[in-house]
Amino acid sequence: MYLTSTQKKQVAASFSKAATQYDNYARLQHWTVKQVCQRLGLADSDLSTIRLLDLGCGTANIIKQLTNDFPEKAWLYTGIDISAGMLSAAEQKLKTLNGHQIEANFAIEDVEQFSDSTQLMAKQYDYCVSSLAIQWCDLDKVCQQLAQFLQLNPSAEIVMSTLLEGSLAELNQAWQSVDPAHSHVNEFLSFQVLKQALIQASLRYGFSFELEQDWHHLSYSSALAVMQELKHIGANQVVTQNAKQFYLTKEKLKQLEQAYPDNDDGEGTPQTTKIASWHLGFIKIRRA
Repeated sequence: MYLTSTQKKQVAASFSKAATQYDNYARLQHWTVKQVCQRLGLADSDLSTIRLLDLGCGTANIIKQLTNDFPEKAWLYTGIDISAGMLSAAEQKLKTLNGHQIEANFAIEDVEQFSDSTQLMAKQYDYCVSSLAIQWCDLDKVCQQLAQFLQLNPSAEIVMSTLLEGSLAELNQAWQSVDPAHSHVNEFLSFQVLKQALIQASLRYGFSFELEQDWHHLSYSSALAVMQELKHIGANQVVTQNAKQFYLTKEKLKQLEQAYPDNDDGEGTPQTTKIASWHLGFIKIRRA
């Protein structure tokens, strides 16, 4: 996904506005953070102190999860994000992690340009993580930045998660029935397109990668509840082509609810429950 500078400011502002309530509603994000942390493989690490760079850190849920999983380790943690509000919430959160050895630093930085920061790159890192941030970015620019990161940290490992095509398919289907001329759900790369882009980037920038995909389904009482949760976490900015602000009248909302697909998760969830599907990609990158 390519965002203009204006769109980046809009996305940052949206996340900043939601920062204080974000953790109360970020169910997908909490689940995904656990998946990213598991893929780091720190259970096999003999390092007593972990140097970690978190790209698009949000409210610092990754370092919170890792300190819970590995309370015996010390952490040198750096979190970057384009949202000042998210960074403020992250700093407040770390103050509550009593009893853990964490030396933390935060900076307003763009994931597409982070390696240009002399201050960030003056440090050495063992791991770099990013959870549900790079879908807002130009993937090739991110890969170029990661390659530069690996040049300075050749033994480091990178683990990232991103959203893929098929995420929020149910909401998209409902909106297409109500307003087919415009986009109301962001578009994400398909798994195959992401794979091919990573292959090309790995050849161009000299890294190796592993790519996995997974699905996660969340239940809601209504289509409106799906959209409200997106707003509560600041992820309600639609930046795809042909997007348009839409005033949702009671009649249009009724149409949207009727058009939202019935539950079909195969797990016996009541038909009155609405399901939102999320398609996720998990990426591991190392220096070739």
